[in-house]
Amino acid sequence: MALSHQQKQQVIDYLQENARAECPLCEGHFEIHDRLLMPQAFEHGETERGGGIPLVIGTCGNCGNTQFFSAEVVGIDLNEA
Repeated sequence: MALSHQQKQQVIDYLQENARAECPLCEGHFEIHDRLLMPQAFEHGETERGGGIPLVIGTCGNCGNTQFFSAEVVGIDLNEA
């Protein structure tokens, strides 16, 4: 799922309003990746189909620290992604 420029800006705006928008390690700025990540749920030694949570990926442009943010919580409409 690709994120538009507007959706990436929406994530940045959300982080600035509701969280710490700077990297907690070096206070650098997060760069939002173009794609969502959807890790698979894993239970009892097997991967569950459809059990993933869509995540926005943010990587610090200075130190490389990478963090994941819930696409739903930051307001990304998955029908538009």
